[in-house]
Amino acid sequence: MKKMAETPMEMREFIKYDHDRYLRGRNSETEKELPLYKVENQGHIHYGKGAVILYALQDYIGEEKVNMALKSFLEEYRYVGPPYPTSLDFLDHLEPLVPDSLKYLIDDWFKEIALYDNRLKKATYSELENGKYGVRLEIETYKIKADSLGNESNVDPNEWIDIGFFMDDNEEVLVYSERTKINAEKTEMYFELDSLPRKAAIDPRMLLIDRVYDDNVKTISEE
Repeated sequence: MKKMAETPMEMREFIKYDHDRYLRGRNSETEKELPLYKVENQGHIHYGKGAVILYALQDYIGEEKVNMALKSFLEEYRYVGPPYPTSLDFLDHLEPLVPDSLKYLIDDWFKEIALYDNRLKKATYSELENGKYGVRLEIETYKIKADSLGNESNVDPNEWIDIGFFMDDNEEVLVYSERTKINAEKTEMYFELDSLPRKAAIDPRMLLIDRVYDDNVKTISEE
């Protein structure tokens, strides 16, 4: 799908389908939610969440590293009889390829149940003397951990998250995106851009499982 999609925003539509499928499924779960590496017979997790996580993973660490982990896992266990490999054996191949700064993704995305609640509260611009545009953003970032029974608690964020800008109201032209370390629930950011974008967004390509995505994007207004 990544190679078929003409733009990152077209790929976002595929991801949004699986993103929403997972959130709907967990809202109607009658037994308990399992983390991705333990899931059995919960389609909204292994198809919905699984698609979002693996697509985000290849974006964060590189498609070639994910393919390398899959290839080495397959080569080790091809035609092997019982005891058969588990998802933990796959993670043994994957984890060494993940840089230290992103090791938290293995726990958050595979071994635990982590969700995000990112919000763009304010987006304003001013025209600078050098002909560029200064854009100020006020962002809120909340990270939630859930257990199998649905009990949730907030944890301190310490995440790499994309901040991006769209040139159009339809959010089809992503003109600029920067992956930024966010380690506070409330953050102010400033960008100098060559052209004035129409909208700003936190996680513009919808890589993270955000409980409410509609508040991630905001039209930029003049200061």
